[in-house]
Amino acid sequence: MRLGYFTMPLHPWQRDAVTTLQEDREAIILADQLGFYDAFVGEHLTDAAENVTNSFIFLATLIPETKQIKLCTGTSNLSHTHPTLIAMGERDFHPLSANFLLPQYLPSHWSNYAEGKRKVGQVANPQDWRVARTIFVADDSATAERYGRSDANSPYRYYWSQLRTKMMMAKRHVIFKKTADEDDSAVTVERLLDELVICGTVNQVVDGILKLHEEAGDFGELVYAGMDWVDPALSKRSMELMATEVMPRVNQALRESAPVVAKSKNSLD
Repeated sequence: MRLGYFTMPLHPWQRDAVTTLQEDREAIILADQLGFYDAFVGEHLTDAAENVTNSFIFLATLIPETKQIKLCTGTSNLSHTHPTLIAMGERDFHPLSANFLLPQYLPSHWSNYAEGKRKVGQVANPQDWRVARTIFVADDSATAERYGRSDANSPYRYYWSQLRTKMMMAKRHVIFKKTADEDDSAVTVERLLDELVICGTVNQVVDGILKLHEEAGDFGELVYAGMDWVDPALSKRSMELMATEVMPRVNQALRESAPVVAKSKNSLD
């Protein structure tokens, strides 16, 4: 399983845009140094909390600063026509399931994409599927719980509070419901933090990712969602632990649990 990076990005609107844009660049430069496979950057034109208005221009500034990471829009508003996943399969697009999607809905993304592939006589490859998640890794569980969920200044709490408010205003908060007819009062920030943030020590995050893999099915890339850097040291440490400790253990566990393919009787081995 590859490790990717995604950022909207989203910052408190009171923060200086020059500072937050530099932090967003620094995060992707760090991802490149840590061996992340690719980095997706979103864009928003009218939201004061989301500071990248043109992802192409932002990404262009990173070309001379990075060496191996693939720079990607995620998404470009001008050209984004939002096809269904079936159409994506038909047109050979590779799906990226958003980090704000409840795990229970992920299997339907893959089945729809696979249906589109079948319609054009092709077989969908799980290695082409990217699943984004909001993740925070710390050296101890107390720090992980504080920075990743409970502290009033947690960037994760701010992120999900913002998304909840925006989805409620746009009447799109059904994406946070476990059933379509669930009462709106069930969609709380606490639920979003519990359901959509994987945080903890290295071992706890490994367990969370493996649980996600069981729920969603096989996918080729886990895409780490970037947050505002309230504490730069903790934010960088999380990315470092993700790349150097979490993903190697996840991939080892997946290799060990993979079914053994029986050798043919005619094999010369």
